[in-house]
Amino acid sequence: MKLLSHIVILLLCISSIICADSLAEAVTAESNVIYQITGLPEKMLENAQKRLKSSGTQLVDQAEKEIILALQPFGYFHSTMAHTVSEKDKKRTINFKVNLGSPVYITKTDINITGPGKDDPKIQQALQTSQILTAGKILTTPAYDRMQAFMFTIAHNNGFAAAQMTTHEIHLNLEQNEAKICLTLDTGPRFYYGAVSFAPSPYSTDFLSRFVPFKQGQVYSPKTVQKLQEGLSRSKYFSSVAVNPQLNKADEENNIPINVETQAVKSQQYNFGVGYGTNTGPRTSIGLDLYRLTDTGQNFSALLNLSTVTTSMTAKYFIPGNDPTTDQYVMGFYLGQFNPDSGNSYTKKLFTGYDTKLNSKWSFSTYMNYLYERFSVEDDPYHTTNMIYPSIVLSRLSTKNAINPEEGSRITLDVAAAPPDTTVEFVQTELSGKWIYPVSKNNSVTLRGDIGAIYADNYNDAFPFSMRFFAGGYNSVRGYSYQSLGPGKYTKIASVEFDQRIVDQFYIGAFVDEGNASDNFNQPLERGIGLNFIYRTSVGPLSIDIAQANTDPNKPLSIEFNFGANL
Repeated sequence: MKLLSHIVILLLCISSIICADSLAEAVTAESNVIYQITGLPEKMLENAQKRLKSSGTQLVDQAEKEIILALQPFGYFHSTMAHTVSEKDKKRTINFKVNLGSPVYITKTDINITGPGKDDPKIQQALQTSQILTAGKILTTPAYDRMQAFMFTIAHNNGFAAAQMTTHEIHLNLEQNEAKICLTLDTGPRFYYGAVSFAPSPYSTDFLSRFVPFKQGQVYSPKTVQKLQEGLSRSKYFSSVAVNPQLNKADEENNIPINVETQAVKSQQYNFGVGYGTNTGPRTSIGLDLYRLTDTGQNFSALLNLSTVTTSMTAKYFIPGNDPTTDQYVMGFYLGQFNPDSGNSYTKKLFTGYDTKLNSKWSFSTYMNYLYERFSVEDDPYHTTNMIYPSIVLSRLSTKNAINPEEGSRITLDVAAAPPDTTVEFVQTELSGKWIYPVSKNNSVTLRGDIGAIYADNYNDAFPFSMRFFAGGYNSVRGYSYQSLGPGKYTKIASVEFDQRIVDQFYIGAFVDEGNASDNFNQPLERGIGLNFIYRTSVGPLSIDIAQANTDPNKPLSIEFNFGANL
C-alpha cells in the first residue's frame, strides 16, 4: 500500500509542464534546414515562426527579411540580428540572435466620428475613456486593429448598423521613431428593431416571442440580437437556432426585420447512467424527458436511480415563466429508499418551487416541501416524521463547458428550515464548491470542498434520516463506501486532484480526499488517496478511481467506475 501513497505524492508534486511554444526559443524545420530564433518575446516569436513556415525559404538573407517583417506589427522597424550556422546528421541549423532595436511610439492620434451619430453621448463617452491607442504607447498593429473594431462596435451597439471607416491611416516617421494615427468613422443612419418573424415550429408564436429581449421600435443593437440567439440556444427546447437580422430589408424608417429559425429537440429523450464500486456494487440511473407536452414549453422529466444503497424516483413538471431563458415553475415528487450501513429510511416528498437565473452565472431557486419519512438509525426503533418546510438554493456556475471543462468553478449554497410549532424545528445549511484550474494545456488541478451544519430541536427522534449529512464514495471521500461516513449534524470535506494528459483525451490523475460526517464538528477527518484514469467523451468523462481508505486501520482498496458531467 505504501507504493500507492508514494505514487500519489509524486504526481501531486509534479510542477507545471512548460510547453515548447512558451519558451523564448523555438525551432522551425523546412526540408533540411532548421531555424532557431532567440531574443524575442513569445508573440513576436510566434509571428516570426509563421512567416518562416509560410515562406518555406532556405536562404539566410530571405529568412532575415521574414523575421524583420514579422517584428514590424509590434512597432520594431530597426531590428538587427546575427546568425551562426552548424551542421549535424545532414541537417543545417541556422541560429538567429535578434536585437529588437528602438520601437516606434505613437505621438498623436486623430480619431473622429462623422455622420448622424457624431454627437451621440454614448459613443463620445466610449471614445473618451478608451485607452487602446494613446500618445506615448508603442505602435502595434494589433492595437490599431482593436481600435477600429472598437469604433465599429460602439457604433453598431448604438443603432448605427451601416457605419463605415472613411479614414484609416498610419503616418510613420522612422527617422524619429514616431507615428501619427488617423481614424474617421462615418456612422450612417440609426436603425431600429422591426418585426420578429418565426419559421414554423412545434411551439406557438406567443411562446417563442417570450424569448425576444427587445421591442419593435427600440434602437437596434447586435449585442441584443446575440442575446436572443444565446437565450434560444441555451434553452432546453431547441437543437439549432439561427437569428438573422434582415439589414438589406430595412424599411423607410430604418426598421430592421428579424427572422428566427429554430429546430426543436426531439419530443422524447432517454438518459442512462452507470457506475460500479467494489464497496457498493452496480449503480444505474434511467431518465426520461418529455419536452413538448404543450406548445407553450411545458415539459416533464423523471429519473430512476438504482443501487444497493439508494433506490429513488424523482418526477418534475416544468412550466416556463415570463422569460423562458431565465424563469420556470416546478412541481414534483420524490420517492426513495435509503439503506446505508448506519440505518435506513423510506421517504415520500412533494415539492413546488420557482427557478430563476439571476445572470449568466448565478441562479436561485426557492421551494416549499412536504416530507413524510419513516426511518431507523442503527438498530434503534423506527420513527416517523411529517413536516412542511421551505428551502432555497443559490448557485454560481462559471465555465465554457460544464461537461468537460478545461477550467471553471461551481459554488452552491443550500438552506432549508422549519419554523417553530412543527414536528421538528430545524435550520440546515450546506456550502459546497468545485474549482478546476489549468496548470498548462496538458494538466490541471481540481479543488473541491463541502461544509454543512444542522440545528434541530428534536434531532434524534424527528429529524429525517435522509436529510442528515453523510460522506464517503465518489465526489466525497473516495476509498470509503458510498455514504458510509455518518450520519451527522456536521460535514466537512476537502479534496485536491492533479490530472495529467497522457495522449489525446486520456488522462491520469492523483488525488487526496479528507472529510467526515458526524454529530461532533471536531471529529477527526478520514482520508482517502488514490489514482484515477479518465477518458473524456463528448457526453462527459468516463473515469475509473482506485482509492485507498488511508485512515482505516486495514487500509482497504476500492475501485469506482463513473460516467457523467464534471461540473
